[in-house]
Amino acid sequence: GVFVLYIIFSLIMIKVRSKIQTTKRVVIQKAFHVLLRMLLAFYMPICFISAYYIRRNFNLGIIGGVFALVIFGIGLPLLNALIIWGKDKELHFLYLRMRFGAFYTSYHYKKAKFNLIYLGRKFLVGIMLGFLASTLAEGATWAYVQIFVCIGVMLGYLIVLIVVRPYLDMIHFYLDIALNVLNMVTLGIALLHLENPSLAGEVVAAALQAVCFLLCIGAYIHSWMM
Repeated sequence: GVFVLYIIFSLIMIKVRSKIQTTKRVVIQKAFHVLLRMLLAFYMPICFISAYYIRRNFNLGIIGGVFALVIFGIGLPLLNALIIWGKDKELHFLYLRMRFGAFYTSYHYKKAKFNLIYLGRKFLVGIMLGFLASTLAEGATWAYVQIFVCIGVMLGYLIVLIVVRPYLDMIHFYLDIALNVLNMVTLGIALLHLENPSLAGEVVAAALQAVCFLLCIGAYIHSWMM
């Protein structure tokens, strides 16, 4: 719905301001910007919904999983790669180069390819969540392996993040570190409570995710104000 409304707005703007040469180019670029933002926003919800339906209705879940894999797991990184390595200078150097990450900030223009590493992490974690949903009913053995893989992927990403330091806005560099650490701790809590769930464990995990949410809001406000 948001995307359709923007397209309608774009067409009106092109019609009304057709004499201005830059208008058409800008609104088309913004359309891609809105679309990619939406794909990033819906990435994890789609993964979780697919995982839920794998547990509830395996056949339906697999359809959802394949959809999520093709559109989000493969399509989004591919679209980003085409933009990052595109020959069009406008796509290459302006905001469509995907210098922004999930945290509403921009990467250094020479380090825009880091976005593919970020999407690779999301892809691997999403795959593990899907397999986790399909095998959890069979026993906890595979669940331990999958959660350890998720933690390992996040740890590897954290190391690369610290080495590359891709962000222009350093507050988002520290935010990314904090989110990965908090998510790894959350997964660790889930691991400890896998066979014996407890309300205390759920409350602590929820509190950690609430902290993540507040940190994101704080970083967004900081960058917006600056």
